[in-house]
Amino acid sequence: MYKNNKLLENILNEIEARLKTDIDTEYLAKKFTVSSTHLRLLFKSAFGQTIGSYIRSRKMAVSIDDLLGTNLNVLDIAYDYGLGYEQSYIRAFKREYGLTPGEMRKLKSDKIIRKTSPLCLYDPNSLTNTDLQGIDAIKTKQSGIRGTYNFETWYDTGNIAMSLTNSGGFKCKWNNAGEAIFRTGKHFDEHLTHSQIGNIEVDYGISFLSRGGSYLGVYGWTIDPLVEFYIVENGLISGFHYMDHKANININEGSYEIYEYGKKKSPSIMGINDFKQYWSIRTNNRSSGTVNVSEHFNAWEKLGMHLGTIHEISSFVEGIQSSGAAEVYRNILSLDKKAIKKKSA
Repeated sequence: MYKNNKLLENILNEIEARLKTDIDTEYLAKKFTVSSTHLRLLFKSAFGQTIGSYIRSRKMAVSIDDLLGTNLNVLDIAYDYGLGYEQSYIRAFKREYGLTPGEMRKLKSDKIIRKTSPLCLYDPNSLTNTDLQGIDAIKTKQSGIRGTYNFETWYDTGNIAMSLTNSGGFKCKWNNAGEAIFRTGKHFDEHLTHSQIGNIEVDYGISFLSRGGSYLGVYGWTIDPLVEFYIVENGLISGFHYMDHKANININEGSYEIYEYGKKKSPSIMGINDFKQYWSIRTNNRSSGTVNVSEHFNAWEKLGMHLGTIHEISSFVEGIQSSGAAEVYRNILSLDKKAIKKKSA
């Protein structure tokens, strides 16, 4: 039973990570070295639906974000998600939701339809029914210091809870959150660049469950230029079509897709401002290991993605339109130089 559950968990995660590819049962069977027949039977037994219909429904549901949030034409959206030609997509959309993509765009809302949510092996309530209590429990937006680590919680809607340890670890949960952010790390005096600090690594271990979008890894900011950066190690998130894809690189025995995005008049560590976001997104999900942050910095700068002096490097968990729970059980930041300034976020 454990092996089957673990396989199904990996299958669900892989589907969410590959919605903008030609993912199908044969691909999944080959990736996880099982027969396609066994996979079909296992999936149908666990979830009461075929794996093919689930993949199509999830692709359709996520394509609505592009439909309502971008100016992409319907043909491009259909092509991006491997949903056939424009007319095939329109017909399938009509069958799924009772209206065409054009009609939904005119409504400018998906509130009147029921989209297929990501499947979860567990009772959705079990993700958030554990109450984090005690003096360490945080249930509001906060930032500060615990031990030698800075921490921050932030959310827009729903409910959150976070419990800290003195070693940089934490437990967290979020329920029906539009966006929920949890992170612990270290803040710097903003006088040194990463090359002046020397080699930077984060050894992390995170266990998590999520019903909906989520991702985890390493996060931070630089000053002059103002840059917000993400190194995503594991993510249940779909495409980054609106960002500028710069390259694919290999680091930490893994492949990462590199993206850049310009934010305009957005919240930052320097108030409402314009700034760049840099992203390294691992293509093979993992939830523990060592991230050589300096290698990502060097790769970005070779691509013309310039960084300033270091303000923050943290381990993070973020939920997007989801409910979930996570535990950061290991969070060790290693530096060549002690350039840490102990201050609140």
